[in-house]
Amino acid sequence: MSSLLTLRAAVVAGIKVLLPAVKTVKEYDGQFDSEELGRHSLAAPAVLVAIAGVPKVEIASDGTLCTVRLVAFVLTREVVGVTRGAGALAIVGTLLHGIQEQTWGLNDVDTPKAVRGESLYERAIDMKGTALWGVVWEQNVTLGTPDPAMLAVFATFNADYDLAPGVSAATDKLTGLDQ
Repeated sequence: MSSLLTLRAAVVAGIKVLLPAVKTVKEYDGQFDSEELGRHSLAAPAVLVAIAGVPKVEIASDGTLCTVRLVAFVLTREVVGVTRGAGALAIVGTLLHGIQEQTWGLNDVDTPKAVRGESLYERAIDMKGTALWGVVWEQNVTLGTPDPAMLAVFATFNADYDLAPGVSAATDKLTGLDQ
């Protein structure tokens, strides 16, 4: 049975096959905007794959059936002979066509549905000489029983934070309980 991590990794591997000339294809956590562009050093063109949500979950006899919303963020810059916009459209077009029947080599994943491409134009991104598009789709996946070992790292992590420096910790103002 798959996990969300397995699905995302399989999508990245599949996109690398679809787009062998793209310099950067990797997993990504979350949304991508102009602020993120400044935080990441990416070799363009780039495709960043994220799980954007899980809008539907059902318990089934053979696992947990989830509808997973995926997004491939496409970033391009100007190169000799190709504008950033034309480069983005070429990659987006390849993705829109190439992912249509993909199960990414996983037996418990259905083919994509609601596939679409969206320009994520922002003036701040344009001013940095970059084009940004998103290819969005949903896929049903049957998740197996979670592996407790994946969460074991959190059992060994401990951190204490002083959220109110200089304030007496004698009483918890929210619960009224003594510390």
